Amino acid sequence: MGRRGVPLPPPDGGDLREPAPRAAPPPRAGLRGRAGEPRQPRAAQARGGGPGGGLPRRPRADRPRAGGRRARPRPQLGPLRRGGRGPDHARRRRRVRGGDRGRPPGERRGVPGRPRLPRRDGGAAEPQRRRPARRPRRRARLGGGAGRARRPAPRLADAAPALRPRDERARPARRRRPLRAGRAALAVRARLLDGLLSGALLVLLAASLGALVAPAGSADAGSAAEDAALRAAYRRPAEPPPAPADNPTTAARAQLGRRLFFDPSLSSTGAMSCSSCHQPAHGFSDGLPLARGAGGKALRRRSPTIWNLAWAPFLFWDGRAEGLEAQAAAPIEAHEEMGQPLEALIARMGGDPAWRAAFAAAFPGAGPAVTKDNLVRALAAWERTLVSPRTRFDAWVEGDDAALSPAERRGLSVFNGPAGCATCHEGWAFTDHAFYDIGLPLRPGAPPDLGRGPVLGEARADHAFKTPTLREAMRRAPYMHDGSLPTIEAVLDHYAGGVVDRPTLAPELPRRLALDARQRADLVAFLDTLTSAPDAALPEMATPPAAPAPPPGLAPVARARVSQRNRQFAPLRVALVPGGTLEIVNDDTTAHNIRIDSPDLQRNSGIQDPGQTVSWRIPTAGRYVAFCGIHPKMRLEVTVAAP
Repeated sequence: MGRRGVPLPPPDGGDLREPAPRAAPPPRAGLRGRAGEPRQPRAAQARGGGPGGGLPRRPRADRPRAGGRRARPRPQLGPLRRGGRGPDHARRRRRVRGGDRGRPPGERRGVPGRPRLPRRDGGAAEPQRRRPARRPRRRARLGGGAGRARRPAPRLADAAPALRPRDERARPARRRRPLRAGRAALAVRARLLDGLLSGALLVLLAASLGALVAPAGSADAGSAAEDAALRAAYRRPAEPPPAPADNPTTAARAQLGRRLFFDPSLSSTGAMSCSSCHQPAHGFSDGLPLARGAGGKALRRRSPTIWNLAWAPFLFWDGRAEGLEAQAAAPIEAHEEMGQPLEALIARMGGDPAWRAAFAAAFPGAGPAVTKDNLVRALAAWERTLVSPRTRFDAWVEGDDAALSPAERRGLSVFNGPAGCATCHEGWAFTDHAFYDIGLPLRPGAPPDLGRGPVLGEARADHAFKTPTLREAMRRAPYMHDGSLPTIEAVLDHYAGGVVDRPTLAPELPRRLALDARQRADLVAFLDTLTSAPDAALPEMATPPAAPAPPPGLAPVARARVSQRNRQFAPLRVALVPGGTLEIVNDDTTAHNIRIDSPDLQRNSGIQDPGQTVSWRIPTAGRYVAFCGIHPKMRLEVTVAAP
C-alpha cells in the first residue's frame, strides 16, 4: 500500500506474489520474530498479540544482545519473484538493487515498487535508499559530549512489510552514536602528549650522545669553561707507565734494553740496530718515506714512532702484535728488516762475558740469563720508559695561560671543534690507538696494502691503519703509514679534498674539511706546540748509552791488527782508544767486503782481495760491529773507550 491507502502499481514485467509456505528455520540472534512470520507492530507486540495470533514477548533475560545493547528486529522475508523478463530487465534489476544513486537529486527516478519520500529542500520526492546492514554498536567510552543525532527516516505505517520484497521494505532510521567531543579531545591530547614526550626524549638522547662523542671544548671556544674541559682532557697521567706483571720495569732491565736497542750486532749484517729506523732526533722515526731493511731495500711502510707505547694495546701500523714483548722480536727476525735469527744471536751473546753479566743483573735467579724471552723483555722494559717530553702545551694544561699564543689557543679550539681532529687524536697522547681507513690513495705501482683487514680476517677493516700520536709530530715528517704526505699542510689538503671514497672509509672521518686560511694557520700553530723545542734535551733513556767498558782483560790500544782466515776474524774483539787505528788484513783465499754501518760511524772497504789491508781511524767512543758484506757471519766487535 502507498500513501493514503492508494495501492502501488506492480513493477513492469512482473508482479508481487505471496511466497509459498515453508518450514521455519531456527531463530537468529538479534531478531524479535520467527523466520517466515510477519513482523507485528510495536503496539501489538506490547499487548502480546497481533492480527495473526501475535507473538508473546520474550522475558528480558532471554532477549539477545549485540555489543551490550538490545538488537533491533530483523524478520525473514520471502523472495521477490518476477514474471516475464523484457529487454530492460538488466537495467530494472540494477535500479531495484541500487536505485539512481549516481544521479543528482532532481533527476532521480522512482524505483518500481518503492514509495517516494519527500526531499528536505521541498522538491520532488525521491525514493528511499537502502541502508547497509547494521553493525553491532560499541559500548560508550570515557569522555562524554553532546553530539547531533541523525533525524530518523519517515516510516510507512500503512505498508505491509510481510508482503514487500526485502529490498523494498521501509526500515526505521539507524541511530548512530555520535563521536563524543570529550573523547576526541582526550585522544588528541594523548597523541600530542605522546609526541611531545617522544620529542623531548629524543632531544635529551641526542644531547647525551653528543656530550659523549663530542670532543671536549668543541663549543664556546676560548671560554673559561672550555679551558677547564680541555685541561682535564689533556692532562698527563700521574702514574708511571704501566707494565705487565711478568715483566716489571726495573732500572737494570731498562738499561739492558737501552743497550740492546742501540747495538748493531742484533742484525744479521752487524750494521743495523733498532735505532737505525727509530732515531731519537727524528721523533724515533727515520725521516724517510719508507723504512729500509738491513740490505738497504725499501720496505712497504714507514717507520712508526715508539713514543708512549706503554699505553698502546696493539703495535705496528696494522696492530698485528699485542704488547711490546710480541713486537720487540719481530723486526730482529724479519728477513727483510734485521734478518737475525734469535737462536744464533742468543748463542753468540751467551759466549760473551759482558753480555752474560748484563743479563744476570737484569734477570737475577737460577738458570741461564741470556735467553730469547729475556732479550725481548729487556727491550720492552726500555721502550716503556719512552714518554714524550713535556712541551709548551703541557705548561698550558698545568695552568700557565701565557704558554700558548692567541693563535695557538685558537688552533686548539679548531682542533677540537670544526676540524674534528680530536675524534681520533684524543687524550694527552693524542691518539685513541684505533684503526681507521682515512681514504689515502694507493701508491702507484705498489701492491695494495690492506692494513688491519687481513690481520682480523675482515674485509670491512681493509685499508685501516693505526692512529699515530701527534706528540713530537713536527720531527717525524713525512706522514701517514706510507710516507705519502710530506708536510702537515699536505695532511690538511688531503682531508680537505683528497679523501678517496670507498666502502671501508671510516664514518668518523670528515669527507671534506672546510677550514678558512686563518683556521688552518691556527691549527698548524697549535700542532707545533706538541713538539719539544729543537734544542731541548731528550730524556736520558731516549739517548744512546755511554760507551761500554771493554771486555775484561782487554785494554784499549792505539792500533789494533786483525786477520781474516777461513771466513772468520781473529781475534773476534778489539779495544781502541778514541782516535785509534784499526787494521784488517785479508789472509784468506777469497775476497771480502768489510763494513761498519751504525748511526755514528759508517765505513766500507769495498772489495778486499787476498793480501790487501784496510786501515781505519775510529774517532768517537762507542761500540761498533765490523762485518763482511759478502760473508755476513763474519763479525768483529770494536770497543772504543778511554783507557
